[in-house]
Amino acid sequence: MAYEYKSVMAPIINDLITEKRTIGFKYESAEKGLKKLDLYFLEHGINEPVLSRDIVDDFIAKSPNETLNNRNKRIADVRELARYMNSHGYTAYIYPALPSRNFRSSFVPYIFTNEELVEFFKAVDSDKAESAIKYSVIFRLLYSTGMRVGEVLSLKYGDIDFENGTFFIRQGKKNRDRMIPVDRGMLDILQQYICQNRKGISTDDHVFVSPHHDSLNHNAVYDAFRKYLWKAGIHHGGRSKGPQVHSFRHTFCVHKMRNWVLEGRSLDALYPYICAYMGHSDTRSTEYYTRLTADLFPDIRNKCEAYLSDAKGDQNNG
Repeated sequence: MAYEYKSVMAPIINDLITEKRTIGFKYESAEKGLKKLDLYFLEHGINEPVLSRDIVDDFIAKSPNETLNNRNKRIADVRELARYMNSHGYTAYIYPALPSRNFRSSFVPYIFTNEELVEFFKAVDSDKAESAIKYSVIFRLLYSTGMRVGEVLSLKYGDIDFENGTFFIRQGKKNRDRMIPVDRGMLDILQQYICQNRKGISTDDHVFVSPHHDSLNHNAVYDAFRKYLWKAGIHHGGRSKGPQVHSFRHTFCVHKMRNWVLEGRSLDALYPYICAYMGHSDTRSTEYYTRLTADLFPDIRNKCEAYLSDAKGDQNNG
C-alpha cells in the first residue's frame, strides 16, 4: 500500500482497501483520501474506532479554497468506509448521499425501454447488408455487457475466455484493466460470429475489423447506430439529445439494478461488484445509476432510495 495508516482506524482502513482490491478496484484515490481521515483521528486524539456524526460532519466540512469536487470526493470516501464499518459490526454514521446536483454534469443519460430494444434489434437483424451481422453482435455486446464502445472495438481474440465465460478488458478508461463475466448466450453468439466471419483469427487480432481488415473505428459504429435507430422509429433528437451508442451502457446498468431489486436481492451487498464490473473509479458514478433507476421505475423507488440514503445506517446511528 502507498500509505501507512497510524491511527486507531488503521486496521479497518487496511481491511477495506484489501477487500476492494480483491474484487478488482485499484482504489488509489480513496487510499489517499482515507489517509486524510487517518491524520484527522491522530490530530484530534481519537482513540476509539468510531465514526460518530460529529466526527464525520467535522471531517467533511469544506476547507477554505477547497473545490466542490474535492469535498465531494472526501464525502464519498468516508461514506464508503462507514458502510464497510457498519457491515462489520462497528459503529459508524453514514453521511447522506449527495444530491444529483453535486455531480459534475447535468447530462441525463438516455435509457432504452424494453420495447425500444426489441425494435432496435429487429431493425439490425432485418438488414441484409454484409456488415449487418457484425453490428448485430457489437450492439448486443454493448447492451448485454455494459462495455464502452472503445472496449468492444479493442477486444482481441486472446482476451476472450470462452471456457470460463469472461472477457479481459485491457486499458479501459483511465488505463484500468478488469475482467468481467459474460452471459453464456452472448458468448455463443460471439463464438458463432467468429467461426463464420473471422476464420484464421489469431490471439492478437481484433475481433471486429473494417472491410479492409484494419481497426473498426467509432464513426462506423455510430453511423450504423443512427441507421438502425431510424429504421426502428426511435427519435434521435440531434447532437447530445436522445439515444447515443453509450446509452447501451447506461441502460445495462439501470436494467441490472432494476432486476436485482425486483428479484429481492440486496443492492448494498451487490454494489461493490457492479462498481468493479463497470470499471468505475469510485462509487459516485454507480450511485448516479441508482438514482436513475429510482426515477425511471417508481415501483421500486423505495428500495433504491433506501440504499442511497443508507436508511439502515441512519436508523442504527440516529
